[in-house]
Amino acid sequence: MEQVIILNYLSPSSPSSPSSPSSPSSPSSPSSPSSPSSPSSPSSPSSPSSPSSPSSPSSPSSFPS
Repeated sequence: MEQVIILNYLSPSSPSSPSSPSSPSSPSSPSSPSSPSSPSSPSSPSSPSSPSSPSSPSSPSSFPS
């Protein structure tokens, strides 16, 4: 009995192991490239609300007799 106690005392219960190497929790990854939220598109071309049409030709109200 005494020999078992001495052996347990002399030998550590857990062997000496080096601590785990320091490793970053997340691998270094470049940030996402900056991209515009909406692609650059030219504004709608200015178009007149009503097409330009010549006014009605002037016609005499009464024909010459």
